[in-house]
Amino acid sequence: MADIHVYEGCYKEAKNNNFLGHLQIENLGASSPGRSWVTVTMEVDENNVLTVAVKDNQSGTELISVTIDKEKRNLSKEQVENMAESADIEDYKSLIMTSGMRSKLPSLPSGLTEKTLDDINSYGIGTSVINIRKRSPNLSLSSLRSVFSIQQNSLWKLDESLDEMFGIDSKKCKDILQKAGLSSLGKQVTSEVFDILSSAIALLFMYKTIVPELFPLDFSNPNTMETAYTMVKERLEGMSSENASLVESLRSSVVVYTAKRQKYNWVCSMLELGHSWEVVASKMLGYTSS
Repeated sequence: MADIHVYEGCYKEAKNNNFLGHLQIENLGASSPGRSWVTVTMEVDENNVLTVAVKDNQSGTELISVTIDKEKRNLSKEQVENMAESADIEDYKSLIMTSGMRSKLPSLPSGLTEKTLDDINSYGIGTSVINIRKRSPNLSLSSLRSVFSIQQNSLWKLDESLDEMFGIDSKKCKDILQKAGLSSLGKQVTSEVFDILSSAIALLFMYKTIVPELFPLDFSNPNTMETAYTMVKERLEGMSSENASLVESLRSSVVVYTAKRQKYNWVCSMLELGHSWEVVASKMLGYTSS
C-alpha cells in the first residue's frame, strides 16, 4: 500500500506546510531496484483547481485521483511570500551553523550569496558599533506616558518618533544593521529586528535615564522583574493614580520584547553585533565602550 500526502508550502519538512489531502493505493506489487510502479502528477486548471493523480507505469491507466479546490488551498499571496522567506531563513540559519562545510551544501537561496556570508563573518561590527545619539533625551518620570504613547503593538518603531523622543538617529541605526548584512535576511526579518532593537533602546533609556533604581532589566529573572514592577507602581501611584496603569504597559512591553528577542537572538550573533540586543543598544547609546 502507498499513502500519498499532498501539501502546499515551501518548507522542507512537510509538517510545517499546509496539508491539503491524501491518496491511498492498495495491492501494489514490489518494485524492482531503479524502477517504480506508479507516477504521481499534479495539474492546476484555469479555475485554480488542483488535481493529483496516480498512474500505473505498466498499464498506463490511472489508479486514483483527487481534486482540491481553491477554497482548501487557502494560503494568501502574502502567506506564501512569508512562508517562502521563512523557508529561506531556515536554510540560511543552517548554513551559518555549518559554515565549515559550505562546499557540501546546496546553493544559497536567492539574494544570499557566498560573498554575503563571508562579509558577515568577517565584518566584526560588534567591536565598533557607532553611537547613534544626537542629543540627550528630554525624559523624566512624568513623561513616561508619552514614551508609551508612541508604541505600536507593545513595541517601539525605529523611526522619527523614536528620534524625537530619545534624541537618537534611527537612520544611522538602520545603516549599521544593513551594513552588517541584515538586508540579506529578507523584509520580514529586517522589520522585526528593527522593532526589537528600537524597543531595546526605549527600555534602556527608561532604565538609564528616568528610573534606574527601579529597572534591573533582568528579563531572565521573573522575581527580579516582579519586584521592579511593584516598586514602579508604588512610585507612580504616589504621583498620580493614572500613571500607575503604565506599569501594565511596561509589563506588556517586556513580555512582547522578550519573546521577539528570543526568536531573533541568532540574528544578533550572526551579524556579530553582540550576544544580546540589550548589549547592542547599550553600545549604540554609548553606555558601554565595547
